[in-house]
Amino acid sequence: THFRRRVTQDRAEELMREELSALLAVDGYACLTFHPRADIGVGRAARLPMIRRLVGLAEAQGARPLLCTELAQRFRTIGIAPTSDTTGD
Repeated sequence: THFRRRVTQDRAEELMREELSALLAVDGYACLTFHPRADIGVGRAARLPMIRRLVGLAEAQGARPLLCTELAQRFRTIGIAPTSDTTGD
């Protein structure tokens, strides 16, 4: 993670913003996973505003932030069922 690299809080956010913007520009999709651990993740109160800013950046670029449960429900609604294919192909 960026926090493990021993960069400043601001630099970690800058790196995440760059990655998020690049993913959205290329794929139109980005999956952000936040680890709750305080040492290597976002489990500190000071980091919560950063998450809000990242979500705001995604929205400003046309993305619609969703929780995994919300996305799964959308797939169920349109009839796309999970598969048991675990081959990775």
